[in-house]
Formats: sequence, C-alpha cells, structure tokens
Amino acid sequence: MPSADNHHYESHSWLRKFTDAARGVKVAVRAEVSFFVHLFVTVLVVMLGLSLGLPKLSWCVLAICITGVLTAELFNSSIERLARAITQETNPEIRDALDMASGAVLVASIGSVVVGLVVLALPLWDRMAG
Repeated sequence: MPSADNHHYESHSWLRKFTDAARGVKVAVRAEVSFFVHLFVTVLVVMLGLSLGLPKLSWCVLAICITGVLTAELFNSSIERLARAITQETNPEIRDALDMASGAVLVASIGSVVVGLVVLALPLWDRMAG
C-alpha cells in the first residue's frame, strides 16, 4: 500500500492535480525569496499598466512576459530543491544544472525588462510630459 508521502506517484483527479499545483505556487511564494521578488515586481508592473490605461495587446505581451519569468523561477526553484534533496556534496553536474536554471531566469527576466520598457516607457513619458 502506498504511503501518503508517495501521493504524487499515484494517479490523481484533475481537482487534485490543480490543488497540488496551487500548493506548489504557495510554497514558492512563501519560501522562495526570488519568486516573491518577481511577484512583487509583477504587482508593480500591473499597477503601472493599469494607471497608464494600456491597450489589450500591451497587456497580452506583458502577461506572456510575466508568465515566462514566473514559470522560469518556479522551475529554477524546483530544480534547486531537488538538487538539495539528492545531495549536499559538491557535484559539477548539479552545479551546472543549477547555473543553467538560474540562467534561464536571467534570460527571461532581461527579455521581460526590455519588453516592459518598450511597452511602458512611451505611455509613461506621455503621461509625465502631458
């Protein structure tokens, strides 16, 4: 009989899958500083976008960028936790995997900053100048 700790290895209903996924996001928000920082910046960007009255297409582009960064951060955090669970010893392969996962977050973040500047800069400039 499988233990309660092995519940992720069993078949689940869709409701259970969504519940587990929501729990994962909750763990990231509470325990991962980097994820919380990205979430905080997301709130700031959304508040700025709302105040500027951005058009729908701009919101779609921002939503894709925000989703990409948060997704990359969730993957990065999960790989970090998995690596810690596997070993505490120095391992060059694990170090490289962790660095690549962090690199993915960096790439997504830089791309999102560029998009954010393109989408938000002109409306913000117009608001400040007018």
